[in-house]
Amino acid sequence: MTAHVTLHSPALTNAMTIHDFPLAHPAVQPLPDGQVLAFGARARWRPDGPDRNAIIYSAAGTALAAETLGDGIQHVFTTGTGHVWVGYFDEGVFGSCGWGRVAVRPRSGPPGSCGSPQI
Repeated sequence: MTAHVTLHSPALTNAMTIHDFPLAHPAVQPLPDGQVLAFGARARWRPDGPDRNAIIYSAAGTALAAETLGDGIQHVFTTGTGHVWVGYFDEGVFGSCGWGRVAVRPRSGPPGSCGSPQI
């Protein structure tokens, strides 16, 4: 799928095209230097590790990094300095899509659970 992203503040400041966009039902937040963070609300825990449901794109639309924010994302906000704040709904806190099974992830809960370490 191809995605078209525009940044406004308040006038149009950048427009980018992202080819081979892999996220379903995405949302985006701005980052410094014209970059954007694209993310999907859901991510499965699989035997080989978690889905990467967050991708940072350059101002030109090139993928720079992919990471996991976890499952059950309710909202994401970014700051002008590039910090990312993530809020989760209940599946992100208690575990779903493979995140809640202790046998799969010993010593750790979903990223949205209280006090859990980041992935």
